[in-house]
Amino acid sequence: SSIGFTADTDSSHEDLMPPLRKLAVVLLCVFLAYAPILAVSPQAKAAPPAARLMMAPQAITRSHKPGELLVKFRSTAQRSQRDVVLQAFSKNNKKLRGRSNAEKITIKDNSDLADTLFNLRQLNLVVEWAEPNYIVTRSVQSSQPNDPQFAAQWALANTGQNGGVSGADIGAPAGWQTTTGSHQTIIAVIDTGIDLTHPDLRNNLWRNEAEATGQSVRDDDGNGYPDDVRGWNFVSDTNNVTDDQGHGTQMSGIIAAEGNNAAGVSGVLWHAAIMPIKALDSSASGTIANVVEAIDYATQNHAAVINCSFGGGGYSNAMYEAIERASTSGALVVAAAGNSGEDLRSSRTTRPATRSAT
Repeated sequence: SSIGFTADTDSSHEDLMPPLRKLAVVLLCVFLAYAPILAVSPQAKAAPPAARLMMAPQAITRSHKPGELLVKFRSTAQRSQRDVVLQAFSKNNKKLRGRSNAEKITIKDNSDLADTLFNLRQLNLVVEWAEPNYIVTRSVQSSQPNDPQFAAQWALANTGQNGGVSGADIGAPAGWQTTTGSHQTIIAVIDTGIDLTHPDLRNNLWRNEAEATGQSVRDDDGNGYPDDVRGWNFVSDTNNVTDDQGHGTQMSGIIAAEGNNAAGVSGVLWHAAIMPIKALDSSASGTIANVVEAIDYATQNHAAVINCSFGGGGYSNAMYEAIERASTSGALVVAAAGNSGEDLRSSRTTRPATRSAT
């Protein structure tokens, strides 16, 4: 949008105020009201380059949710300072659930997303970071066997079938001599959901016992998600984790389709507790906001492994921090990589598999 300084005397056009003029007003209000608090802090001095002043708005080139931003305020910012910023730039806001301190904001009508993002990043004494609510999508494999029998699963045991190279596999049969898995191992699959009735998966599903034995429509375990017996749907914000696309069921089968049951295929693990978490919709796409809440949910519910078979969007502070929280809690976070043949050492698109801000 145009960056000008022409005055608009019509107060009904407040939301159409040129972005730099609007920013100047906000900065002035914050400075006059909170000048003693806004002394440059050590945190601000150490702010990363992305948080420092930029000269002009930058176009948002990667897929994102229109009209939405993710914003994290500095821990030193006062509630009154946050309110001034939110009142200036958002028509509504919602704190992400879990352990994230980020907020999802919907910008005001007739506001430009790039301009709003630019303005928020200038307030780096109050705002730690701001970013688009990027869209991630399922990871698409270049090829996949469709034979339901184990003999066709060359990735697990390659005997040279279909002209392959014998031994070019993960050596699953040798691993199964040590263990075939355990239902004590919780594996969160953040995806499009899971077919809860699938014969190869129904015996390997996580169960939230506190909710399963509790009262209906009540949050018996106090985790903020009532009746999450099998997991949570962050797309519809319900406990319905049924797969409406198929990708989540496929990924769950690769991980832990029940083995040695004379049916279908075998997972890498024959036994596990798959925690279905739906963060991708029926088109196999989802927002960073949903993914961040999903990762925190998995961490909160003691997942040992968190599988993220998706990618896309730009670099996300919100996702980076969620992955760090999960890792610090002892979870192994696994992300899709290699499907497009990219070199991850230089890729800027295969996220979250690559987390570099550059």
